[in-house]
Amino acid sequence: MKIKILTIKKIIKLVFTTGLLLAFAAFPSVCIRGAQNGFKTAVFSVLPSILPFMILSKYIIGNCDENNKFIGLLSKLFNVPPSGMYAVLFGSLSGYPTGAALLSDQVKKKD
Repeated sequence: MKIKILTIKKIIKLVFTTGLLLAFAAFPSVCIRGAQNGFKTAVFSVLPSILPFMILSKYIIGNCDENNKFIGLLSKLFNVPPSGMYAVLFGSLSGYPTGAALLSDQVKKKD
């Protein structure tokens, strides 16, 4: 029979997780209120600010050609292929979620 030895890191994770579950059980109304506030923030603040950039970037990437002079100049300047320059450009303009989503799409398409 093998005896498992818990490391300090695993013990800390176990204690933290147990404490968090006990806190959820002890104060459910606070947890529910926090979840509702987080949902309202995501739906009424984050989503409306990100959605136009996501739609615009998908439209431009889908409908623009790679022979655009501006994109060609930027791709040479940043040493990025023209297909990836759209992701760099919109990621810089609109921030983390849009840039990550565009980069993910480019990797999936293997451009």
